[in-house]
Amino acid sequence: MEINIYRIPNNIFLNYNEIYNKRKYWEKWTDLNENKLWLNVVFCLLSSNVKSELAHSASIYLWKRGMLNRSLLIKEPNSINILSTELSKPIFKPFRKNGMGRKYRYPCKGASNIVFTAKNLSKNKIKIKSLLNNGFDETMVRNKLIENVYGFGLKQATHFLRNIGYSKSLAVIDTHIISFLNMISNNSFKKDYKNLTNAKYLELEEMFKKLCNELNVDLSIFDIAVWTYMREKN
Repeated sequence: MEINIYRIPNNIFLNYNEIYNKRKYWEKWTDLNENKLWLNVVFCLLSSNVKSELAHSASIYLWKRGMLNRSLLIKEPNSINILSTELSKPIFKPFRKNGMGRKYRYPCKGASNIVFTAKNLSKNKIKIKSLLNNGFDETMVRNKLIENVYGFGLKQATHFLRNIGYSKSLAVIDTHIISFLNMISNNSFKKDYKNLTNAKYLELEEMFKKLCNELNVDLSIFDIAVWTYMREKN
């Protein structure tokens, strides 16, 4: 696929500069304790095929009510049902025009992934902070997360690592990034990503890395700049 960098809209670079200047205010994984890292894992689990604002609203709601305590999730036999019931309530942002909240889109799946992950981390005696701190490269850490977090694939694991300021060389390949690559390559490949294989994901990620190297931009920031532009455009 031949990419034409002159097809990149200028607004993406404006987004990049704005995000770049805000980066110093972002939370970094080194400053986050185990509980805050776990909250970020839950957010990324809940954001799979769900609007970011809804996933954030749901994760914070559960967090503030003490329902993400990993010890309690493990000990309580009905923890999946309890979380699923809460996620099914029409109380989450973004609110509808009539002021009503929204239900989380996949309450059973979301609840199951949270509980199974809490149990698996406990069973294997894995602390998220230790996993990040063990000297593995970014790709290895991502693979370890996929192995141990139920519901994490390449995209969600990368999303987590980017959100906590850990990764610099991994890209979140979603519909927005694929549409962008398609746009600047003169529509030379299909935009459909629903059946994206791991091999195809890694191929597109490598393509995005090369583009960022050519532009001399920070991949983790350019990723967000593109996502923001393409979301607003569509």
